[in-house]
Amino acid sequence: MTKVLIVGRPNVGKSSLFNRLVRQRRSLVLDQPGVTRDIITGEAEWWGHSFEVWDSGGLMWNTSSIIFSAVQDHVQSACDKADLIIFVMDAHLGLHDEDKKIFKWIKDKKHLLVVNKVDHPQSFKSQLSEFYTLGSDFIQTSFEKDENIALIVDWIIENSKNSKFKKIEKISLLMTGQCNVGKSSLCNLILKKNRMVTSSEMHTTVDVVDEVFQYHGKKYEILDTAGIRRKSKRLEDLEKISSAKSLSYFEKSDLILLVMDGQKKFSRQDARLFTYCMEKHKTTILVINKWDISQVTKIEMRKTIRQQLRYFPDIPCVFISAKTGEGLGILMKTISECVKKNSVRISTSALNKFFIEVVQQAPAPVYGTRNVKFYYLTQTKKTPPSFIIFTNEPKGVNSSYQKFLIKKIQEKYSLKGIPIQTTFLKKS
Repeated sequence: MTKVLIVGRPNVGKSSLFNRLVRQRRSLVLDQPGVTRDIITGEAEWWGHSFEVWDSGGLMWNTSSIIFSAVQDHVQSACDKADLIIFVMDAHLGLHDEDKKIFKWIKDKKHLLVVNKVDHPQSFKSQLSEFYTLGSDFIQTSFEKDENIALIVDWIIENSKNSKFKKIEKISLLMTGQCNVGKSSLCNLILKKNRMVTSSEMHTTVDVVDEVFQYHGKKYEILDTAGIRRKSKRLEDLEKISSAKSLSYFEKSDLILLVMDGQKKFSRQDARLFTYCMEKHKTTILVINKWDISQVTKIEMRKTIRQQLRYFPDIPCVFISAKTGEGLGILMKTISECVKKNSVRISTSALNKFFIEVVQQAPAPVYGTRNVKFYYLTQTKKTPPSFIIFTNEPKGVNSSYQKFLIKKIQEKYSLKGIPIQTTFLKKS
């Protein structure tokens, strides 16, 4: 599929164009420089044609920021891989010296110049004339008003490869955790390349960054998210928005990798994040990172986790170092096992034969003056495994009996560590 990279200085509207091309609010948009840092990818379909769009971080040379330097390296790498480049500039600011530097960077590639924020063309005649000095035609547009987006799409289609896009099912892995626990470094380790921007600065990752890889014949999509901190009035707008967006991706993921810092104790915020995963009924692996420099033993760490998560004793826990690669094989094996458990399907007849045996072991509770009767259960199509149990009194099944049934299902079908969901319905 044709790869289309959007480049430009900070705050010229690159992410706005990206969102309009993929027709969803995929990339964060905020009126401040440095919001986009990683390469954000999305699939676009227009008029029977498909192409891949890449949003990139703003390019700046007059800064000593470690993050902006890393962004520049990532954009340079993306330029080498892209088929087409859209170079976005700002009509309000006119042709900037750094625009000229970027143009020298991309002029030998197939490119399109786009001048954004032309809300009233008659008012921008003098500023627009400057852009002709680059020696190429350009499209003047206003992304906010959706003006001339169709002309940009026309150019992409006209210069695209003749290839059809075929959607392939992917298993989504969501990387979450607090700030600076090494989520992006761990993503790079799994992908075996420097895909995510990393630094020691807080909140280096601000958007949800995705990348596809294969492992043992299966296709995975890894989603790197912004660090999530405890709610506070002191949080900046960008932090609040990026944290909220990270949480919104929980619904779309198949498996959660909850990363924590092995140098620190299992905190309340780690416990809150884990509880959120369980509330969403998402299979979760605890990934203890920075284990190569931790002063705590595995026995001590596991004991602390068990104390904090006493209601979830079987949650898979992996110790790893994103720096040295220690524990990566165990992590990938654990991911494969969890994916297999997530996709378990049990026939209704086998389930009910087992269910009769379980109910005989522990009689159903009494609700008021009536005995709770169970008729049968069946598995739904949800992932992780979810079951509907038909009864005469759904309200009569207390939480302790629900936990007993879940535990028995987990033991029988080797589903320990998987957050099984049970729903009790009244048989009509």
